[in-house]
Amino acid sequence: MAATIKQVAARANVSAATVSYVLNGTGTVTEATKRRVLDAAAALEYQPSYAARSLRGRSHTLGLALPALPGRLADPALAEVLASLADTAAARGYQLLLAKPDQRSDVELCVNLARTGRVDGLVLLDMLVGDERAAAMCEIEFPHVCAGPAPEGCHSASVEADGATAAAMAVRHLLALGHR
Repeated sequence: MAATIKQVAARANVSAATVSYVLNGTGTVTEATKRRVLDAAAALEYQPSYAARSLRGRSHTLGLALPALPGRLADPALAEVLASLADTAAARGYQLLLAKPDQRSDVELCVNLARTGRVDGLVLLDMLVGDERAAAMCEIEFPHVCAGPAPEGCHSASVEADGATAAAMAVRHLLALGHR
């Protein structure tokens, strides 16, 4: 049977609230108390309950919304992006949910993920000019970031590759290898 927060609290000789503060990184707790709680949690192999977290309105899951582009999942570059996102999310206590539209449109998929609470935020991959996913997220005020250009009039955070710098680096690399 899985350990509970109360069992961790009893083992560390603190309240359940203190365990919660330590595990969530909130509140003011001494280093000695923090160490006792973390040691107790490790000894009991405590894992936070996904169901309990969801009741508080947090899924600790980030959605990666891919547009319906044929063959996109077979792209080796995508595997590197996904691995990097997964590592970064895990380091902050989040999981990733890869979402690709089936019969629904790209926009419907994103709105559904946001409204159902399955994710706490969305990374909108492969943004292209005219893509309506970010505008839909802005309209419902849902946290998101665009991998590609954000639409005008929408206050979306965006991350874009610097094509000019990448091209210059590639040329320098090829020249250094002796290619002319």
